[in-house]
Amino acid sequence: DLSLNTYEVSSGFIHNNQWYKICNLSELDQDPELSIKVDRWILVEACKQLHNFVTQYPEAKLIINLNRHILLSDPQLPELVSKLITIVGGRAENPLILQFDEEDFAKNMIESNRAINVLNEYGAEISIRNFGSTIFSTAILKQTGVTYLTLDQQLTNMLNNEKDIIKLQRKIEEYNAIKPLEIILKDLNDMGAFANAWNVDARYLQGNYFQKKLDHLTNVQDQ
Repeated sequence: DLSLNTYEVSSGFIHNNQWYKICNLSELDQDPELSIKVDRWILVEACKQLHNFVTQYPEAKLIINLNRHILLSDPQLPELVSKLITIVGGRAENPLILQFDEEDFAKNMIESNRAINVLNEYGAEISIRNFGSTIFSTAILKQTGVTYLTLDQQLTNMLNNEKDIIKLQRKIEEYNAIKPLEIILKDLNDMGAFANAWNVDARYLQGNYFQKKLDHLTNVQDQ
């Protein structure tokens, strides 16, 4: 089942014809105050687009990539999220999905769990990116109110080998045995990876083969 109504915001910039993700900038990692300001701006601007988009696609949801500082050090984040959900409108019960890095979760498990429980109460869903990249993946699922998972690139690469596809499916089954999850496979950039992705239970498929990165929200069926 490939849903066309869940979209991901991945902020960054182009330098020397190469895309750099904001979440990978060391400057933000070293400056919590700047990181929080950037993430709050991203949240607001992304929700402006979503607000316009739900007039035509009222069930649409948005995955917004954020850094750990806003999760751990911004006590006003839940209130901001609640206001943005009200402004966005639409028919989706939880239109905002806040996505954080697995390694950050692993380093701050107790604090992250506490913050996420509050965000859940204020109407946000939570996703983990680069999931499966640490030894704490299972613990995160058992202890954290996570709804979505974007699997790590090394797991996506398993689609390139028939035997590894079977192993990947087993991993996904193990994750879902802990709790029901919405699984996202990213970087499906060629026909082979995209075709093989249909052999595993991942509902959401992302990659350049399906749709290249855009600077605005659009439905692929409208192109």
